[in-house]
Amino acid sequence: MRVIETRIEHGAGQTRLVGLVQADGGKPEELHFSVDSRFQHFLHRSADPFLCALLIPCMHAGESLQIDEPVSVRLANQVARLQDILFLWHPGFRRIAVKLTAGTSQTPRSNGVLALFSGGIDSFYTLLRSVKSPAADVPRATHLLFIKGLEQPHSVLRGEEQSIEQVASIANQTGTQLVVASTNLRDRFALHYELYYFGSALAATVHALSGGIGTLLMPSSHSYAHLDPLGSHPLLDPLWSSERLDVIHHGAEARRVDKTAALLAEWPESIRHLRVCLENNGGNYNCGRCRKCLRTMVTLQMLGALPKAGCLPDHLPADAPVLLRQEYESWLEELQQFGRERAETSPMLELVERVLAWKRRRRAIRLLCENTPLARGLLPAFDRWRQARWQKQGS
Repeated sequence: MRVIETRIEHGAGQTRLVGLVQADGGKPEELHFSVDSRFQHFLHRSADPFLCALLIPCMHAGESLQIDEPVSVRLANQVARLQDILFLWHPGFRRIAVKLTAGTSQTPRSNGVLALFSGGIDSFYTLLRSVKSPAADVPRATHLLFIKGLEQPHSVLRGEEQSIEQVASIANQTGTQLVVASTNLRDRFALHYELYYFGSALAATVHALSGGIGTLLMPSSHSYAHLDPLGSHPLLDPLWSSERLDVIHHGAEARRVDKTAALLAEWPESIRHLRVCLENNGGNYNCGRCRKCLRTMVTLQMLGALPKAGCLPDHLPADAPVLLRQEYESWLEELQQFGRERAETSPMLELVERVLAWKRRRRAIRLLCENTPLARGLLPAFDRWRQARWQKQGS
């Protein structure tokens, strides 16, 4: 893959940083990052965003990467380490040849501090800590960023203006300035967004805004207790930094349940504005049935706050035990630990432990089958039957 050129375009109230990208054997296509023309001075013409955006798709495809325009020396020097980590994490990835021209920009780094903000627990927590208790390693946020086209591809994005209005209200409450950006990166590459590249995609977008932003606060998805391979990770995120932009992975000292408790204690109003839903295509709502909604609802119920939250149904659905089976074991274990720490028996803790026991039994049975020759051949048919039964139960 080759980045042939970059340019800045103005028009129709939007300003875009555009990269002309050509895949091996393909035609040149545009990859772009855009912002409202009020923030056109934030857009910085640089190849750095395209290095962040393209390294992972190229490793996934086993395709070399060439960028004809200069990139940050600091960022270029971190490519080898990024490849080392990603290659070991993802068996399908391949080490690739990366041809770059390094050249540090002489433009001074901006003082702007940007917190990524989706409306979820992690972004609210990072904003809370940044605004209420800024420190040397966590400076006070001056801007919030809402990105269209990453949480959901543009092809399925719906009702995002409602969410933008809500984020604008949060920015007003916290004395920060809202920046709304857009990119076609996720429409361009159909990779597993959460597992592979959401951290690099977010960093790429903010690199495009480095004319006005010098520090990026990247809200953590997991705590230090559960550092599984993920698109955003404390090992990866700082490596997307350049001379113009420092990327800080923030919040891994706290579990998601601890963040929720902190928000209830220090900023209870924030809970009413949560957007945590996996089924949300851009609007301002939570379905109350996906695994992220249910995880949040269980946490709030353990804290005695679900009936008053307002952003979610005030009780769990009747089929919550079945729906919670979609959740990852690590999140269920976190909820179990949190429930036990509260030293009380509750229906929520009993529910979590029941679902967790079911998942562990299922995993043990599957491991036994995979190591038994006769049963191994029956696994594909069993998986098809289980999927059909799951769909029937969820309908």
